[in-house]
Amino acid sequence: MGILSFPKDLSVISSKAFADNPFIQGLGFSDETVAIDAGAFANCYGISSITCNSATPPEIGEGAFEGVPKANFSVEVPEQALVSYQTAPGWREFARIVAHRDFSISRRMLRTLGKAQMKSLDLRAPSGAAWSIESKPDWLTVSPASGTGRAKLRVTTTDIPAGTGSGSGEIVFLLDGKDYRTSTTVEQFETYDEGEVINVFKHSKGRGVDLVFLGDCYDAKDIYEGKYMAEVNQAIEHFFSTVYDGETPRPLQVSGNWINNEAVTFDGTDWTPARKMIWAEGTQDVYAYYPYIGTVPSIEEYNFSVALDQTTEKNGSTLGGYEASDILWAKAEAVSKSGEVPDPVTLNFKHACAKVIIKLIPGEDFSGSFPDDAQMLIHNTAPEGVLDFSTGSVSKYLYGEAETIKCHRVQNPAGAEGPVYEAIVIPQRADSRRPFLEYNTGNISYLVEDTYNFRPGRCYTYTMTINSSPEQIVVSIGGSIEGWD
Repeated sequence: MGILSFPKDLSVISSKAFADNPFIQGLGFSDETVAIDAGAFANCYGISSITCNSATPPEIGEGAFEGVPKANFSVEVPEQALVSYQTAPGWREFARIVAHRDFSISRRMLRTLGKAQMKSLDLRAPSGAAWSIESKPDWLTVSPASGTGRAKLRVTTTDIPAGTGSGSGEIVFLLDGKDYRTSTTVEQFETYDEGEVINVFKHSKGRGVDLVFLGDCYDAKDIYEGKYMAEVNQAIEHFFSTVYDGETPRPLQVSGNWINNEAVTFDGTDWTPARKMIWAEGTQDVYAYYPYIGTVPSIEEYNFSVALDQTTEKNGSTLGGYEASDILWAKAEAVSKSGEVPDPVTLNFKHACAKVIIKLIPGEDFSGSFPDDAQMLIHNTAPEGVLDFSTGSVSKYLYGEAETIKCHRVQNPAGAEGPVYEAIVIPQRADSRRPFLEYNTGNISYLVEDTYNFRPGRCYTYTMTINSSPEQIVVSIGGSIEGWD
């Protein structure tokens, strides 16, 4: 909504007229405003500027500005009425009331794409009044940087560094000799280039006809967050396709689905999508996976790797090595909307990779304790796999090389006689014996050779009995295979 300006013929703002509206950024009252009734702008927490041109402070009703951050901005009033406003009931609750001068910028928010761009802004300043830039981000230039009176400005951004994602900064203009400022926020997003064309569908018969779909009223942030592409794809679907073709579901695609790779977050109670998702009419298949991947380049052949170090812990939004390696996949078939409030979609996830559990048991001649800093290693396994999102199947990458995986140690395993270690591995097999498991205490290394055959969604448990003397090592391995819930 931005800045809301009231006309001269509106003298009273009615009770609760704009209450609970988070999109109002500023208010402009005319010189004929006489009253602002109770709760008129209650809980409009987005307000960051107020200008009132009336020489007599309008009467403020109870709670008219309740919830507005009164300490965060200046209220601008006529210079001759400054003291009246500073002492008037309701108005005196604002921390800063200053004399109004027409010093403002044409846009309070400017959003651009990642490549260098130039945008024009208009700076309004009193005739003959000097102004200058007080501060700005280093990654943009403003020309001119100072002047007198009104001016047309050129704001030029530089290329945003690859991998940055987004950047934000504020340009602050100062009226020289006066403690009076106006500002605009500049946000830059690493996304498509200006003028770039995205191919969503390709004809399957004949020579085809080029059709271009454009979206209006979207900005760089909408493009960066995927809102623009998601809504364009939904619009295209309304014109050209159905989710099911009779009894046959349409194949899963990188783009062009009804919903494309939408992130959904679970808070322990509810699932919340990153953006609003609209139900399609008719029947559809729903696919889901975890952990979330920002960009999916291929449906049938997505290359990924389990972590070689699965001991790393979760840090903020970055998953630990073990959890990041565990690919989960689910599919619900022939789902359709039921009523105005659709029933929840049930998704039964399965593990796409395999899991290895190693339990250590002290032997008869074992003395002391298992050291906390010991490592459990799995040798000669390929960490790279290929995931098919349409089926949830994972296979070993054929050209990958064997590596060593450092296992995650389970904290306080129930009923265990010794340490328990776990690791996620790519489904694969080794038919000839080779170095496989190694328990390394730093001073002593227990190495086991064996074959293996890891299948998707299965859990393999190995029990290693450890004795103290390295000269009399007796290592027995008991393996069990079970489903992995």
